[in-house]
Amino acid sequence: MMVIGAALTFAYTSVFLTSYVESEHRLKKASEVVSAIVALGIIVYGYVLAGSFILGVITLLIVAMFFVAFTLSYFLPKIRNKSMVSFYM
Repeated sequence: MMVIGAALTFAYTSVFLTSYVESEHRLKKASEVVSAIVALGIIVYGYVLAGSFILGVITLLIVAMFFVAFTLSYFLPKIRNKSMVSFYM
């Protein structure tokens, strides 16, 4: 329970900074990324320590979500640029 609670705390910190803090300062962006990485690290650490099946499944789901997010953030701008070029021609 401590692993899930600590991970949720850091994940919520990252979401709060992204959603409610209106600054574009580098420290804010760095703290968002660090708190998200720490949240994932806590879950992985809890899985390694406890060997819990549920923490393993949660870890796999989070890694899959990161993979999908990074893949989409890479391909979507390229797809949009191609559709805009064909739109203007």
